[in-house]
Amino acid sequence: MDSKLRQLKLRDRVVRAMTADGFFRVAGINNSTAVRTAQENHQLSPLNAVLLGRLMSAASLLSSFLSGEERVILEASGAGPLQHLYAEALQVGEVRAYSANPGFMPDIEGADANFQLSDALGIGLLKVTRIQYNQYEPTTGVVELYKGDISTDIAYYLRMSEQIPSAVVLDVVFDDNGDI
Repeated sequence: MDSKLRQLKLRDRVVRAMTADGFFRVAGINNSTAVRTAQENHQLSPLNAVLLGRLMSAASLLSSFLSGEERVILEASGAGPLQHLYAEALQVGEVRAYSANPGFMPDIEGADANFQLSDALGIGLLKVTRIQYNQYEPTTGVVELYKGDISTDIAYYLRMSEQIPSAVVLDVVFDDNGDI
């Protein structure tokens, strides 16, 4: 029984809340299992795991406000060494993702000593596509990568494309073995 309770506590989930006047909403997510699975299946470097994990979390958060099997697709593409990150999430909780360059890791002691997180994607675009019921065409919004850290880029997208002032914090934490 203890193992089932532990599994229930550790499973991925999104929690949402809204104020009584409907003016303010908040969502929190724990999707460590999905991100850890992506890290293992795609053999992601720690840098890739951070950015792809953040993109997966953002897709899950945005899709949580949809209905049924509607879905959100996030694509971050840039001129940096990671080139392209993709995450797709359904409102029902399923999420999948990939990285175009999963093994990339900068040489922080050598030539890449001044490498910043924003350098991984470089100058590029964030594309958000919503596929909804009863819509002939998907709805797509595109903004420039604002900072390249995914969290700030999602907040920038929400502010510029959807006119929703937002605070977004997405993080990935590693254990001592380098696993999520």
